[in-house]
Amino acid sequence: MKNPHFILIKTAKFLGISILLFSCSGASKPHKVEKIKSISISTFGGERGYFQLLVITPDTLYYELGSSVDTANNKSIKKINSQYKFEDIISENQITSFSTIKSGKSLLPVDGTDTEITVKTDSSDFKVRNAGHSRKWLTVQAKMNTILGKEFK
Repeated sequence: MKNPHFILIKTAKFLGISILLFSCSGASKPHKVEKIKSISISTFGGERGYFQLLVITPDTLYYELGSSVDTANNKSIKKINSQYKFEDIISENQITSFSTIKSGKSLLPVDGTDTEITVKTDSSDFKVRNAGHSRKWLTVQAKMNTILGKEFK
C-alpha cells in the first residue's frame, strides 16, 4: 500500500502544473477585438500630383479630390453618413488578417498612382498599399470604390 502523504504530494504537483499550463496557454483569455474608428482609401501620385481620398467614420463621409499642380480645382465634400456601416466593408474580427497583408510595390517612380487603404482602430492604424494580390484588400477596395461612385461621382 502506498504512503498517503506521497500520493497527496504527487496530486498537488499534478494540479499545480496543470493550472500553470492552462493559465499560460491563453485559452482562458478572451481575444480583444479592435474597435474601428474609420476606414479610408486614398489614391495619389502621377505626373500632376493627383490625389483622391475617401474617409468613412460612423457619422461622416469625407471626400477630397485634386492635384498639387492645379489647386484651384481641388474640392472637398463632407456628408452625413447615415447608411454605411464598417462591418459592411470589413468586420472587426477581420482586422488582424487585414493587418498581415503585405503592401505591393509603389508605382510612383514610373509616374503611376498608388492606392492605400487605412483602417484606424482605438489603438492602431493599419495601412496597406497596392495589395492587388490580396483578395481581402481587393474586396475592401471594391466596396470603398462603390461608395465613392454612389456618393461623389
